[in-house]
Amino acid sequence: MGIGVFSIFYHDLTPEAMARQIKEQGFDAVQLYLNMSEVPGHPSELDDAACDRIKEAFASEGVSIATLGAFGNIAHPDPSRQKEAIDLVKQACKWAARIGTDSVSTMTGSYNAEDEWSDHEFNHTQEALERLIPVVKDLAQTAGEHGLKLCLEPYYHSIADTAERTRLLIEASGSNVGVMYDPAAMVGPDRIRDSAQALRDDFRILFDSFLVAHVEDVAFIDGKPQFVLPGKGGIDWDEYYRLLRVYRWRGPTIIEIHEQLDTQLSQVKRGLGIA
Repeated sequence: MGIGVFSIFYHDLTPEAMARQIKEQGFDAVQLYLNMSEVPGHPSELDDAACDRIKEAFASEGVSIATLGAFGNIAHPDPSRQKEAIDLVKQACKWAARIGTDSVSTMTGSYNAEDEWSDHEFNHTQEALERLIPVVKDLAQTAGEHGLKLCLEPYYHSIADTAERTRLLIEASGSNVGVMYDPAAMVGPDRIRDSAQALRDDFRILFDSFLVAHVEDVAFIDGKPQFVLPGKGGIDWDEYYRLLRVYRWRGPTIIEIHEQLDTQLSQVKRGLGIA
């Protein structure tokens, strides 16, 4: 079990400096992006030496790499943009194991051409889900060929907009597909009033596929999500941590809001029962 942060919050640092700073702040895991200095910023430009350097930098500090992020709109309505996002995941899969992680993560896509995290009415159709399945199946096969899991982050604005649709996507795409579960991304405005029940439903349907658990809250202002520190939104954190304990979560837990890190780290430790 590791508690970590996103690497994208650390700017202009070498792998060694980034790993050291993350460890000094009390964390022992990271959701890694290629945003470090002195190494390539795109997986297509990586080589053995760069990967070995990244792996050694984090391993020497005792910081595990929870997943390698390769986020892009794998359902983009423009075929050329969709291909770019698919190729990004596949290129990340080529190097992820050598970097020292066992999964590559991405989103489940949106037909919104301007912003992959924004809604589109077509996202919530059966046709959108059916179109996405062969894409994810192909990516899962690539991940499997490299000994990896494909880690998908569902979101209530994306094609995998509910736990039920996410489960269908997983079951149709292969055994090495898992979930990056973010309560703030899954508990939408229609469920936030009883977020405890929403969390219970999601865990019942998806927990056996969890690969990464996120920590951030959400408040809805005029129906639009505002992602905030835990306790500042509508997520029932007592229930979230109770469920993680009851279901015996042992995977990485990643803090997503880069503020008040000491306080958040203490809260996560208490919530998971490891304080």
